Amino acid sequence: MHGIQRLIDVRTVPRSRHNLRFNTEALATSLANEDISYRRTACLGALKKPRKDSINCGWRNDSFRSYADCMQQQAFASVLEELMADSQELRTAIMCAEAASLRCHRPLIADALATRDWQVRHILSEAKADRHQLTSFAILENGLFRYPDQNTHPQLFP
Repeated sequence: MHGIQRLIDVRTVPRSRHNLRFNTEALATSLANEDISYRRTACLGALKKPRKDSINCGWRNDSFRSYADCMQQQAFASVLEELMADSQELRTAIMCAEAASLRCHRPLIADALATRDWQVRHILSEAKADRHQLTSFAILENGLFRYPDQNTHPQLFP
């Protein structure tokens, strides 16, 4: 499907209570049978704690805001660089626990990849893979994203 040669699993908890075929071992075996390599990169997982001083208040959801906070750290940049290096030769897909990208942190990873000149698509079906559109309220400064609250405007006279 879509010529995928490698699957990067970014789930923090790499198993499913409902679909056992998505547990790490079963998934790796079934992908190997299809000549697709499998690798876990839990460092890109989404279970993070939000910062009280977050600059990413455009995300109303604590999980997305905390993930955006983590994107500001060097550790995120290092793991992302490793992901890109590993994906130079093989067409790669990123997988997490949420099927719908709007309920998932994959669009934040996709924002980071797209601004590094990577072509990113969201696989929606066997036939459909939409090109990633940058998050509408994302701001890229000095190679880092921030997602400010669009309802907060600077005051001229505080």
